[in-house]
Amino acid sequence: METKKQFDGFLFANTMNLSNYSCLVAVGGDGSLSEVANGMLARADKQKLPIAFIPNGSTNWFGITLGFFSNIDMALDALCGGIVSKFSVLECLTDSEDSSEIAMGIEGFKRRRYALG
Repeated sequence: METKKQFDGFLFANTMNLSNYSCLVAVGGDGSLSEVANGMLARADKQKLPIAFIPNGSTNWFGITLGFFSNIDMALDALCGGIVSKFSVLECLTDSEDSSEIAMGIEGFKRRRYALG
């Protein structure tokens, strides 16, 4: 699915029927990956899939961190080869001590975000 505006990646990962897929692939920059990860983690049904990343943005810091060095061919090789990297997820809350009081989905995005590290 092609994103056309801000939050499309979030909404796709947050609302789509995941039973038809074995993973989601974010193609773009660090912001695209962040939107997909945040959308997945903010699902009301708590369903999750692995997220693959093909760096195609301006800085691709996350691709560099993974060792792809902004090389699409290397990213595709890792994806097709089933190479998995695990990351810590940091939940960042604004104006709240407890995430349970924050709405799921896009409604909660202003008060809860996730960072990959």
